[in-house]
Amino acid sequence: MSTTQMTATQSSYSDCVSSLRTSLSFLGNSVDTLGQGVADFPRLTTVLKTVRHYELIPQPALAAAEASLRDEIGPAIAALLERVDNENARIERRVEGLKARADLQAGRLRQEERSAGDANSRYNNSRET
Repeated sequence: MSTTQMTATQSSYSDCVSSLRTSLSFLGNSVDTLGQGVADFPRLTTVLKTVRHYELIPQPALAAAEASLRDEIGPAIAALLERVDNENARIERRVEGLKARADLQAGRLRQEERSAGDANSRYNNSRET
């Protein structure tokens, strides 16, 4: 090969190497950019994960669950309501008894006041005579 051909070949190789270096630089920049772009993916998968908070169930299953719950707690509720009614009746009887006792005590107090007043008037009448 002649020197001019070698120089042309070297120049051609030099251009290829330069072009390859430029391509590698672009590829390196692209890898860095992609690395920065996907660095947040693990957090994003956690953030964007859909969580089912409510589950839809068919109407017959819901009705069966309601009936089962009603059958399960119905007797306990009835017993509690009966206890409440009994307690209310007991409290009402106690209130009526206390009212009657207060009326009786008030009557006795008035009677004692009258008898004390009569005694005072008799005492005053006996002193005057």
